[in-house]
Amino acid sequence: MYDEEQNPVAYCSWAYFDQAAEANYILKPGKIHPSSWNIGNRLWLIDFISPFSTQYTLKIRRQLSDLFPLNIGAALRVKPHEEVGKIVTYCGVNLAKDEATQLRMKRLKDVETALRIHPDLDNAFKLNYCSQE
Repeated sequence: MYDEEQNPVAYCSWAYFDQAAEANYILKPGKIHPSSWNIGNRLWLIDFISPFSTQYTLKIRRQLSDLFPLNIGAALRVKPHEEVGKIVTYCGVNLAKDEATQLRMKRLKDVETALRIHPDLDNAFKLNYCSQE
């Protein structure tokens, strides 16, 4: 995203994972195989950078909601000075609230199921998630 003077002010990248690539990404977010970026229908925001203003953050979120109007997107969120990351979800602009809630809960349940059987899961891993409206 650029401001009115064409300076870069925000950036977002995304991937479409299948269920296996999704579980791999959650457990090892720094290791996305090149073939995994577009192999499924599970939208993940990989990089979300907006360091200059909340105004740009809100604008890029609106643009993503418009760009993916019928999707539930997910992202890993680790707040500064916290050790536990969370899975946050975002819904497209054309999803009704009830539909978005159902899709979000199904998606997160699928994630939980895939993680519980993943061979790289260790006992220190905790699954936390929250939704973003």
